[in-house]
Parts: sequence; C-alpha cells; structure tokens
Amino acid sequence: MESAKNGLTGGEAFHLYLQARREWNLRTPSSIRKALRYLDRAISLSGSFPLACAALADCYSILLDYGVLSPKEGLTQARLAAGRALHRGPNLAESLTSAALVRQMDLDWPTAEVEFKEAIQMHPGYALARQRYGLFLGWMGRWEESRRELDAAQALDPHSPAIAASPAWIDYYQRRSRDAIQTAQRVLDRHPGFSSARAVQSLALVQSGRTAEAADGLDHARSGEEENVSLLSLAAYARGRNGDVEVAEAHLETLRDWAETRYVSPYYVAVSLLGLGRESEAFEALEGAEEERSPQLVYLAAEPIFDPLRGKPAFQALLERLRLPEREWEGAGVAKEVVA
Repeated sequence: MESAKNGLTGGEAFHLYLQARREWNLRTPSSIRKALRYLDRAISLSGSFPLACAALADCYSILLDYGVLSPKEGLTQARLAAGRALHRGPNLAESLTSAALVRQMDLDWPTAEVEFKEAIQMHPGYALARQRYGLFLGWMGRWEESRRELDAAQALDPHSPAIAASPAWIDYYQRRSRDAIQTAQRVLDRHPGFSSARAVQSLALVQSGRTAEAADGLDHARSGEEENVSLLSLAAYARGRNGDVEVAEAHLETLRDWAETRYVSPYYVAVSLLGLGRESEAFEALEGAEEERSPQLVYLAAEPIFDPLRGKPAFQALLERLRLPEREWEGAGVAKEVVA
C-alpha cells in the first residue's frame, strides 16, 4: 500500500509502523495516541524512516481535528513530523500528503491543494491522498471534483472505513440527508464501531428532523470515547435540537470543565451552543476559534450546523477572512456563491 520502496526500513520498525497505521485507521483519540507510541518506537529504531514520520504528522493532524490538541501544540508537532518526512522521503506521496494535511490544518488552503495534487501526481494509487483531497474539495464546495477523488480512493482501498464513510460527509454537506444516512449505514453494517460513520449519520438524521434518533446514535458513538471533544459537542448539539435542554446544557458544561484542565477547541463549543439556539454566543466562540486559528474552521462553508448564521454580515465576513466560499443553501438566506 505504500508509494515507494525507499520508504521501507528494518523489519521491526516497519512492523511497528503497520501497527500504528491500523490504530490510526480506527480514528479514535485513544487509538491515535496508541499509534503515536508505536511510531515513536519505530522512529527511535530507524531515524531515517519517512513513512513513520508522515504517519506521525497524520496522527497529530487527527488529534488537532478532534479538538483535543491546541493549534499551538499540535501544529508544532505536525509540522515537525511532516518536515522530517519530506526531508527524508521527498519522493514519497505519503510525505507530500501529510504535508498537505498540515497546510490544511494551518488554514493555508492554496498550498494544501498544490501539495495534495503533487502527491496524487506522484503516486495516483495512494488512496489516502485522494481521500484527503476529496474531503478538502468538499469543504471548498467543489462537489463533483470531490466525489471523483473519493470514488477513486474507494476503488483503491475498499476496506478502509474512513474512506468508505467520506462520501456520506459530502452527502451531508450537500443537504442530501437520505443519501448520507444510507451511505453511513452501509459503513456501519461492516464496521459497527466506526464513530465517524455514526457521527455523520446522526448529523444527517438531525438534518432530516429525526433528532431523537440522532441523539441516541451519538450517545452510542461516544461510549468508550470519554475524551472525544468532537463527539461530545455533536451530542450536545443533537440533544439541544431535540429539545433535551438539560442534557445539552450538561454536555456543554462538561466541555467547559474539560477546558479548565486541557485543551478544548472553541469551535466545538460553538457547535454545542448552536444546538441550544444561542447564536450570538456561538459566534463569539467562533471568533475565539479564529483568533487561535482552529483547524476545524475549514468546515464552516459547508457544515449545515452553521446555517443559522449564514446571511449574517459578521459570519460572511468571517468566511471572507478565511478565504472560504460563501454558498447559498435552501432556508439559510444567504447570498449567491462567491468563491474567494
């Protein structure tokens, strides 16, 4: 599955790398932290192991995305690992893909796109590059291009639950809730514990008005993932939308309690507040996310959760500052699409 033989190293280190990638594919905070431990050992055995360095950058990028590492801490580590991967494996698609993902996390969309394209040109058969680029295109509202890349990723790696779940996210962003629910269910039939599929299915259920089912699904997804900031915020959102105000408020309070002792992205606080209809507070949280350059801001243009804010000048100005597309969604009352 790797793009080049010169990315390989000694047997024990490579075995550790494969163990790390298996854990990384589970996409939970605990599995990612386990992957980090495997990778640290692999790199200590062979400091010139670019695949492990690239995987290390991918792990930090996921923890950043989940809102459990601050941009200051997580991006520093991710940049360092991606830089080492590029230095030691400049001709590896893995290295370029990891670098592109770090650029995306750093809110540098143009450079991220260039590096995603270079990775795919270098090795068209690297499924992860196509999946990550496909999602990136979706967040930018480029739906047809996004689906082409995601279809290619699935053809290359039909067994990955993360790749299989990706089209459900694009369905959800396009407000095609029925398709998103069905696509996510097919993933869950094969991978019942895959929380990303459960999350997108639950959000699509909210989108279709089935808020009680959505809240129950997110509670199920959260079981055993106590430190998952993103899932807790989505559970708060779904409970709020279902009218379970006390439960939603309790989830929000938990997030704020966590923030006293460890990092919690203000983006996810905004998500929780929107479930409760507290729009002005949610926007203040988004301003905090902008101030610290939260990587989750890449979702703003596409994410239906933020539809109550669309059309409001302050939100449109935020999208403009971030160089994200403004889109017109039915019922959102916003202007015609303007791509920066």
